[in-house]
Amino acid sequence: MKPRIYFNLDLTLTQMDTPFEELVILTLKRMNVPEDDIDPQLYQTLFFERFNRLEENPRQKAFAKYFASKTIDADQQQAAKTYCELEKQATKPQKGLRELLRAISQDTPVGVITAGTVELQRAKIEKIGIQDVLDQVLITYDQQLSKPDILQTVSDERHETPLYISNSESDMEIAAKAGWNTLQKTASQLTPSEAIAAL
Repeated sequence: MKPRIYFNLDLTLTQMDTPFEELVILTLKRMNVPEDDIDPQLYQTLFFERFNRLEENPRQKAFAKYFASKTIDADQQQAAKTYCELEKQATKPQKGLRELLRAISQDTPVGVITAGTVELQRAKIEKIGIQDVLDQVLITYDQQLSKPDILQTVSDERHETPLYISNSESDMEIAAKAGWNTLQKTASQLTPSEAIAAL
């Protein structure tokens, strides 16, 4: 079975016009949260507590908890929707992304393994225009598995040593632990020959 090259999505294949923390601030401002009650670090903590447990609707639940903790009367469902729209708008492809993936896919299948909710991650993949180049897309909320568990499952099922490419040092650690080859780069830093050679 031919080894695959998998990529992380966020900040590996994508770049952001606006940092994630600023997206939270913009969302809270649009929900008319008073300036003194805007605390993006608190929201991120509340979100990742739920996200890492693969809870349903993690953003909506995090905003609900946030608004309750600040005694703010705001619609958590609308806040979650607003945040997702802002993140989609801010997402752009890394420079030369399609050309890179098309070149790699001529030699070996290309996939994505990403942590995220299904609708948002697939919307970002569509926006950066790579859906037709990908052989497989594995999303934590779709699989109902953490990223480490997905990496381990792929390794066990395929009986091969795939390559995981990500900008994230923590991704490199969990991929290596699952027995993968790793390459810590963004798509714009990478050449097709470098990716193939790392398999």
